[in-house]
Amino acid sequence: MCAVHQNFLNDCTETDVITFQHGEILVCPAVAEKQCRLYRRTVAQEVLLYGIHGILHLGGYKDKAPRDFKRMSAAQEKLLDAVLKTTAR
Repeated sequence: MCAVHQNFLNDCTETDVITFQHGEILVCPAVAEKQCRLYRRTVAQEVLLYGIHGILHLGGYKDKAPRDFKRMSAAQEKLLDAVLKTTAR
């Protein structure tokens, strides 16, 4: 994932998800494994969150500015909760 991040975004840091304009969403399970404990989620839930994050980017959401980050975070948490409630039935 670091290589993709470097090649396409000129950023050599580790990242959780990369979204491309044509609809491709790359998710990094290794980051999900690290982050899931911090946010008290399963790895699957964390990976799902990254997918939702990518879909929101495709829908026009941004997350660079603090205000945009807050808006996007709220939207992705709401969607994650809705999906998890639906699948728990």
